[in-house]
Amino acid sequence: MIEIKIESQALTKALNTLQIGTTDLTPLMKSIGAELRSAAEENLEAESFAGSAWKDLAAATLEQRIRVGTWPGKKLQVDGSIGRGIIAQSTHSSATIGVGGVIYAAIHQLGGTAGRGRAATIPARRYLPFDADGKLPPKTESAMLALAHNYLQQLVN
Repeated sequence: MIEIKIESQALTKALNTLQIGTTDLTPLMKSIGAELRSAAEENLEAESFAGSAWKDLAAATLEQRIRVGTWPGKKLQVDGSIGRGIIAQSTHSSATIGVGGVIYAAIHQLGGTAGRGRAATIPARRYLPFDADGKLPPKTESAMLALAHNYLQQLVN
C-alpha cells in the first residue's frame, strides 16, 4: 500500500479550529435563540403563523374587550405580557424558546378548552415558531440553516 501524507499548516489549523468551534456551539446557539425570539415577536405582531392568519376572537370575547376598552387591539397582546414573557435560552449545544410567567400562554399556543367548566374552546394561535409537531416554518428553518452555515464559514475563514 502506498501512503501519501499531506502536511499543511493552514489545513491543520482550519480543521483544529473547526473541531474546537463545533464542540462548543455557544455563539451559534445564542444566535439561534435570538432568531427564534425574533420569529415569535413577528408572529405576535402579524397575528399569524407561517403566513396563516389567526382565527378571529369569539363574539363574546370581542364584546367583553369592547366593554373594557381593549378592542380594537391585538388578539393576544392585550397587556403585552406574552411578548414580554418570551424567553430564549441557550447552552453550548442547544437553544430553547418559551414563555415564562404567563399562565395563559400555553392555551393560546396549543389551543384547547378553558374558562369556567372548560366551556370555551380556544383555537391555537401559534406565536412561538414551531407547529404542533415541533417543526419550524420554512422561513424560520431557512434562517436557522443560514446561521449555522455562516457560523461554520466564519470558523474556517
